[in-house]
Amino acid sequence: NFSPSQAWQASKIAQQWGMSPATLRRRLQAEGTSFSQLLQESRMARALGLLMTTPAPIGEIAWQCGYEAIPAFSHAFKKHYGISPSELRATQQIPTTTEQLA
Repeated sequence: NFSPSQAWQASKIAQQWGMSPATLRRRLQAEGTSFSQLLQESRMARALGLLMTTPAPIGEIAWQCGYEAIPAFSHAFKKHYGISPSELRATQQIPTTTEQLA
């Protein structure tokens, strides 16, 4: 069961998959990625989904995505998507009743 909030370690994943950490690194490198990149992508995808589909506070979303501090989460999110979580929330268009009917 994958949860981005957990403290994931490549060595533990490699062990679960029955390989050494070096083998896992080589296989990921052959795919043009790394464990940290995959983890970051997963955390950012989850954060984006939660920000766009839930009213959860940004601090709660940060925690659910593995960040203990909101500033660290906001910095990582902005670096990844080019917009901060609060800016994303502010620009979201929530349709009014008349827009829904049109």
